[in-house]
Amino acid sequence: MNLREIVNDVAERAGANAEQLAGLVLESIRAAAADTWPKYAERFETFWDANGAVELRVYQRVGEDLSLEDARRCGLDDDPADPLQDGDELGLTIFYRPEQESARELQRAKFGSLLPIEQPERFGRRAAAAAARSLTKLVEANRTTGLRTSFEELVGRVVVGRARRHERGALIVDLGGVEARLSAGAGGSEYGAGDRVLALVEPVRGRSIVLTRHSDDFVRAVVALEVPAVERGDVELAGVVRERGRMKIAVRGREGSNLTAAAAVELVVGERGAHALELARAFGNSQVDVVPWDADPVRGAIAALSGVEVLDVEASDSVLVVHVAPEDVRAAVGARGANARLAARLYGWRELRVRREGFEDDSGDSCAPSSETTTQDEEG
Repeated sequence: MNLREIVNDVAERAGANAEQLAGLVLESIRAAAADTWPKYAERFETFWDANGAVELRVYQRVGEDLSLEDARRCGLDDDPADPLQDGDELGLTIFYRPEQESARELQRAKFGSLLPIEQPERFGRRAAAAAARSLTKLVEANRTTGLRTSFEELVGRVVVGRARRHERGALIVDLGGVEARLSAGAGGSEYGAGDRVLALVEPVRGRSIVLTRHSDDFVRAVVALEVPAVERGDVELAGVVRERGRMKIAVRGREGSNLTAAAAVELVVGERGAHALELARAFGNSQVDVVPWDADPVRGAIAALSGVEVLDVEASDSVLVVHVAPEDVRAAVGARGANARLAARLYGWRELRVRREGFEDDSGDSCAPSSETTTQDEEG
């Protein structure tokens, strides 16, 4: 099998373009020649011959690299109709392959000192190595491109990888032979080398595959992965809000079905909380509150406080004040205000204040998070 046939075979097995690969081999041998004989770096030419081998030719200028008299003496001026002149270029074949040894010896005997290079047999090994590197490089590039293309089809879906290292503010994740980036802000700071990583594939940006763990789409994809009723479409996720350590998912039955929001919660939580436990693990052992969706933002926010009994409520355009028993204040507010803050975001309240029942004055008795730490949820 000659080199051109080898190139075609490699291209077919690697899913590469054979002409592109053949061109890369020609360029690699030309570059190897330029590196070996830098004086003539710009004078080399490569091409495929009829036998599927790479021919190498170097060009000399009459009057610069050799005299017109020497060219005529060696029989290079053999066309009376077009005689040589100073400035003309003459192409000289370099017989660098082992099977060209006899041709090389005849060339030496005929041209002798006019040969621009010496001992071309040394170049044979370099040319072969350069061609092999080119083949390997393009095959690897096509392999990586193929893997990237396959991941483009996974945009919006959850994948599992292995954390490799942190690099320039991002976690590099191995997805089975191709690397992806999970930025610190998208969840990369939560992992160390060797950890198993569950993340969502985002649209490919430039040359990188980008992952995220902090988007609502990631939450929805993981819930669909873990809860059959969501994957089937029987249960819809009406709202998702989260922050470090806690998240709330509001669910309802599919539009047009007889499935109530309360029944949808049971399906998502699973028997003995099995689905909820898997979701908590998938989200880094966060507390996951699955609550029934309510079209009324007041009733919905109260239900989103996750089991806290609300005794009274006051609502303005953007602030919801709930009254609870003294012993329920801590649960209603949550650690660092997270419970009240997430309930507010889920239903679009700028602020949700928690007040102990029986106290009219907010000062000293209001356990609500400040409006500065409560944000509006766009999905609510």
